[in-house]
Amino acid sequence: MSTRIAVKSLYAENVSIAVLYYRDLLGLTLLPHPGGRPHYDLGGSYLALLKGQPAPTPNQPNDV
Repeated sequence: MSTRIAVKSLYAENVSIAVLYYRDLLGLTLLPHPGGRPHYDLGGSYLALLKGQPAPTPNQPNDV
């Protein structure tokens, strides 16, 4: 049995702007999204946009 990622969620402070970016600039197909959680078809998996702040990236050992 193979494992694959079915849904990837990304947080955006301004979901409306993020919707335009992924739809208009990247050309992703925006699916109907009742409940205000836009999501895109990635050809067998999905990208969902959620309102919120992205988590900070952990410091890498070589970061100054």
